[in-house]
Amino acid sequence: MRISTEPKNQKKLEDYQKYNIFSFIARCFAFMIPRPETTCKITESFIEEIINWGVNLKRCKDYKPGKFWYRGINVSELVLVPMFISADVNRDRILEYLKITLKSKINSKDDDESQISVELCRNLIYFSHGLSHKNSEMDLNFYKMVDMVQDEVFYECNDRIQELCPKFFGIALIEFLENKIDIEELLGMHGLEKLCYDYYFLMPPNIGYNSYIFNIVNILYGEAYDPQREESYKKIRKNACSLAKYMIQNPTPWVLNKISPQQIDIITINFYTPDTGKKYIALGNNELFCIYILFCMFYESIKDSTYYEEFDKQLHKWPCRNPLRKY
Repeated sequence: MRISTEPKNQKKLEDYQKYNIFSFIARCFAFMIPRPETTCKITESFIEEIINWGVNLKRCKDYKPGKFWYRGINVSELVLVPMFISADVNRDRILEYLKITLKSKINSKDDDESQISVELCRNLIYFSHGLSHKNSEMDLNFYKMVDMVQDEVFYECNDRIQELCPKFFGIALIEFLENKIDIEELLGMHGLEKLCYDYYFLMPPNIGYNSYIFNIVNILYGEAYDPQREESYKKIRKNACSLAKYMIQNPTPWVLNKISPQQIDIITINFYTPDTGKKYIALGNNELFCIYILFCMFYESIKDSTYYEEFDKQLHKWPCRNPLRKY
């Protein structure tokens, strides 16, 4: 690839050169064992560089969430994947210094820096895809260590993370899915609309969570009943009841922007055919009210779309459900 030497492209060339050097150094950890203080300095420098890159990414006006590469570079991928397949001694030290650096960065006074650091910590295991995944003792031990790093960082930085929840939906969503806050708190901070869309992390910039609203509909209305998941159903039923209460107590519109037809179309993918003889998940009146109101929102969003007819056809496959049906 040829890059011109105009000023803006010169900066891009310098970035490529710098990140290629970082990647080379990270790969060297697989066959070299530096002194602990050297490993500490390298790890700290790399994590700071990754977080700075994430902050700059967030502040780019033309960046769209969900992209794997941005302008040809994914610094987190270039550096952390090779670092996580380094020699055992190095890897243990890297995780220890990584933990220390993340704690410091999450407690930063810069909210953007803190947000990127929380997301990086939450998704550390993603960067293990360079491992063999043969469930070797070494790999399993690494996963345990990553879990310990995440648990310790989130525990010790809990006050700062709670402070960030009202400011950043992604962090509030992490806390909600980890059972640190309940759905009423999440709705109070960010409303219903953001739960209707997929959320993509900034760190790393290519993974995220599916829309929680769509998950509720898919699981409670579209899935066959699985007795082994009853505890999970209890939590989702409770959250559906809380959503119903929120919608009753708050004026419309709950969603200001239309939900994309492509995203709505996804919710019917997992719907099983009703003539398979499988049981539905038992739902009460509040859960059904929640789901039917959400369907009304979906219909409203796609009423002028080519998806409308297909979506309507899919829903009409289901007979009237008895809300109090027991199994």
